[in-house]
Amino acid sequence: YKAPWWLSNRHAQTVLGLMVRLPVRIEFTYEYLELPDGDTLELAWAGTKGPITLFLSGVEGNCLTSTYARGILNNVANGGHRVVFAHHRGCGTRPNRLHRSYLAGDTDDIRFVVNEIHRREPGTSLHAIGISIGANKLLKYLGEEGSNTPLKQAFAASVPFEIGTTIEVLNESLGGFYQGAILRWIRSRLYKKMDQLDYKTLFSLTKDQIKRIKTLREFDKLVTLPISGLFDVNRYYRDSSCRPHLKNIEIPTL
Repeated sequence: YKAPWWLSNRHAQTVLGLMVRLPVRIEFTYEYLELPDGDTLELAWAGTKGPITLFLSGVEGNCLTSTYARGILNNVANGGHRVVFAHHRGCGTRPNRLHRSYLAGDTDDIRFVVNEIHRREPGTSLHAIGISIGANKLLKYLGEEGSNTPLKQAFAASVPFEIGTTIEVLNESLGGFYQGAILRWIRSRLYKKMDQLDYKTLFSLTKDQIKRIKTLREFDKLVTLPISGLFDVNRYYRDSSCRPHLKNIEIPTL
């Protein structure tokens, strides 16, 4: 990829894409997959036949609101594939069942979805696309599985290879513009869950206190980790990063 001369700045590419990209109409069929821990994961399917491409989105991605994702899925579907948007926990059209949400490097859900689709259709060619945090999770999964994954090919873009470094960059870039946007998205979803479930045994923060959290690192330390039973934010970032696993990827991956 070579950016046009008038759009060579990475921030301009990101922001302009959010502003001018037109939505693509896709008719989805929804499936609520029961997970081994008692939670649910929302899958959005499109297409009726052909190979299957699994899509893993960026932070807080949703099949109804992620215009870039719908554009990618539309192109893949037009190429003769069925597509399935595998939402991160809690990011679908309805809340997940448990208190916990998704983590930056949690690959158990990807593994379960891939294995379940392969169990249903062992003769169908299965592929995957990951963007941003979805790309990190996809590459980490591929490195963990090696040649054991049912996936035949994979594509990853905008990869945060080192989660801790990415968090620092988001904190500094455009005066915290990206970080502020992500925090707004995460807070909005968390507030809805707090109206439905009691989080007092997991953290003692009120909605007003959560609103005053200024950085993603602080949010992870005070909210994300306690909900998930974790304690050390530096270890969480290190263990969540895909970079150490890249050398173990065995399938064709771009």
